[in-house]
Amino acid sequence: MAEEQNPPQLNPATRAEAESAPPRKARKTRARKTEPRPSQSTEAILATSTKGRRYSESEKAEKLRQIEAQIADGTTLKAAVKNASISEQTYYQWKRAAPMAKRSQANVAAGIETLADLVKLEAENQRLRGLLAEKLHAENTELRQRLGLD
Repeated sequence: MAEEQNPPQLNPATRAEAESAPPRKARKTRARKTEPRPSQSTEAILATSTKGRRYSESEKAEKLRQIEAQIADGTTLKAAVKNASISEQTYYQWKRAAPMAKRSQANVAAGIETLADLVKLEAENQRLRGLLAEKLHAENTELRQRLGLD
């Protein structure tokens, strides 16, 4: 309470600084903002549908090939995706989904071949086991003769 009635005394150095401080400049009034007008490109974007365009699988594959070709030529990914008129996120989603579609089609065709190949491999495996058994039996017989066990 005593401090409210009697303000603290400033030491002489602080008092000199406070008295010699230059007065603050008055602020200028801000200019009033005008109504923002959308640019031509913004108007064009708003005029189009807010839903994204749906691409067929062939269109997606074509755009992916186009982007990969541009990247191979030295264009940056960002520029290549922009030239293809899709976002980077869309590119990555399509790229991730593309191998799965290729794999599922390849698995159906390869499944038939795999079963036939499996039968062939099992037959070859049996044949090789027979040859190995014959070779080991002959070698074992030869060693017994050398040692005179027969």
